[in-house]
Amino acid sequence: MEDPSLSSAYSRLYEEAEASENNTSKNPTEEVCPLYHTLKRIDIRYGDETLISAGGMKEVFKVCDAPTERYVALARPKADIPIERYDGFLREAHITARLEHPNIIKLFDMGIDQQERPFFTMEFKRGHSLRDILKDLKAKKNLEEYPSELRFSIFLRVCEAMGYAHSKHVLHLDLKPENIQVGTFGEVQICDWGLGEIERGDSEAHMTEALLDPDLYGDQLPPPAHGTPGYMSPEQLNPRAVKSAQADIFALGCLLYELTTLQDTECREDSPPDSPAIAAIVKKACAENPKHRYKNVEAMRKDVLRHVLGFSPDVEQAGFIRECRLFYRRNRQPCLITLGFTALLIGAGSWFNAELSHSFRTTAEALDNTKLALIEAEDAKTHATVQQSIAEAARDRAELLLKKYTQEKEISSALLKSQSQNTVSGSLLLLDFLIMDESITMSTIDNALEQIDFALANNPPAKDRLWTLKAYALFITQQFGESLRYYSIREGTQGDLKALIAEYAPLTDDNSQLPVDDFIRLIKALHYGPKDRAPLTEKMVIYDCLRRTSLKEKAKIIHAVLECSNDYNSHWENQIFDYSEATGHLKLGGTNLAILTRPKVPEEGSPYRSHSMLRFLDLRSLDISNTQVRALKQLDGLDLHYLDIRNTEIHWLTRLHQMPSLRELIVAPGQFNENQLSKVPNFVKVITKPLD
Repeated sequence: MEDPSLSSAYSRLYEEAEASENNTSKNPTEEVCPLYHTLKRIDIRYGDETLISAGGMKEVFKVCDAPTERYVALARPKADIPIERYDGFLREAHITARLEHPNIIKLFDMGIDQQERPFFTMEFKRGHSLRDILKDLKAKKNLEEYPSELRFSIFLRVCEAMGYAHSKHVLHLDLKPENIQVGTFGEVQICDWGLGEIERGDSEAHMTEALLDPDLYGDQLPPPAHGTPGYMSPEQLNPRAVKSAQADIFALGCLLYELTTLQDTECREDSPPDSPAIAAIVKKACAENPKHRYKNVEAMRKDVLRHVLGFSPDVEQAGFIRECRLFYRRNRQPCLITLGFTALLIGAGSWFNAELSHSFRTTAEALDNTKLALIEAEDAKTHATVQQSIAEAARDRAELLLKKYTQEKEISSALLKSQSQNTVSGSLLLLDFLIMDESITMSTIDNALEQIDFALANNPPAKDRLWTLKAYALFITQQFGESLRYYSIREGTQGDLKALIAEYAPLTDDNSQLPVDDFIRLIKALHYGPKDRAPLTEKMVIYDCLRRTSLKEKAKIIHAVLECSNDYNSHWENQIFDYSEATGHLKLGGTNLAILTRPKVPEEGSPYRSHSMLRFLDLRSLDISNTQVRALKQLDGLDLHYLDIRNTEIHWLTRLHQMPSLRELIVAPGQFNENQLSKVPNFVKVITKPLD
């Protein structure tokens, strides 16, 4: 039997189908394209207006854009603004439309509304103005939400946006916290370009731009509209004066002051920032004369970024003590390890000295006891008849003490000899090992010379190799005249070095240093000489680079050393050594370039730690693409932020964990598999980029 409920359901479906056929829409495509027909029926695009803010000559509303179904910000002149000032309002839209940057608010649309008033629409951002954030911070609110690091990040993004705008010759002229919007998710955007102008210039591009759009230069603005007190540069007091990017740089200096000190900009002179770096940056940016300010926004941004990264800005001109403090802050853990190791060495030396002193005292006491025993023995002989037994006992005791004295004297002599040998060994250690370490200073070689002089104070025989070691150390420091004097006593196996002194001794300056070209000539003479002097070459280069101040001359020396290092199995051809002092970038290239250390460094089993010869150039960026470099360990000792290893013979990336400063690694598509790339530390961003 059929279920009644099922029969009722079938009947209802038939009725609905019949009603649908009778009520068919006049336009059969409306059901297929409902969005299209909805868009056709829209008469008013912008509706649901809500006033956001009003000031100056315009009002800003939150409106719903019906076609896109999103909220945007709509700006229009106030109702009482005469039509003669409409062009001044539209200038803001024209200027904003010229700028496409993630930190500059975007313009969507502009036109004339039904009341014949112009309008334009922009992004509607949810968040707060920087002024609201600063008010809360000054009231001790949101301190954890907006720490100094985040405030510096906001400022740097504002600098990036202004640098972009200036590259398009656009000036803001009203930069202040009220015109900087910070979004809910950390977005930073500059808005309100109502006072903006196109920067004047004499170039052909500027002249063409002026002819096509002269109103963008601000000549239509009424005289009172020239900026905001506290952030306005002195030259803006004259509304007809020619404006430049330095006006915005002045405002950026004020913004940096308020962000870092949380004080009003009027307090700049009376209450400068606690940080000497920020104080120097603000002082230069807010100089009274525009010519004394930063040349461009990028220069100011780099100084602030250097401060954030723990370096002294160029404008600060920090002294030695200040640089040492900054170095300690950047390298706190290595410094603490070094200090601990130094303290350990000092403690071990103190213990050894105490033990040696104790040995000397014991020997002296034994000598005194022996003398006393001999005296007692002589006294005993005079009383032989009366105290024969006492004399014999005293004699036996004296002989025992004398034997003990002789044994301890031999031990003391052995200790003294060991000390002398340790002095030589210590000198050799300083000359043959420590001087090759990346943390060495010029005092190391001086300490080695002092230890050698201490041993030579005993005037050892001419055959003692200490004389040759002294001459060798003086040769390293380019004190050729003194070196020759010691070689005259004993030259050992270093006759080839003695032969070079006559040519190079007259060329040194008052500071015992060869000119860079003569020094390179000496390095090549050692390299191509009759003996393998590769370790000596590295020592001389290290010591010279520690003394030499010119980065350009250092780069020239390192280039020559790499040329020698890569001249054994095959010659380095089509050499590329492009070094920039300003950016700290080095581009290496050419055929058969595989070695970045000193010549003849063995792959395994070397008694020396081999560090990259590039470490004396203060590199931040290195491009070794299209070279035959095989291992990242050749970059030990470098403080790189950027590394390009495309088309090299490097296969293992584990070494990157020993490069904590690295931020970007450039590789070629398909150069490494997923397993190899998994060895890259998390703090390094891998960028895949095809070869040029």
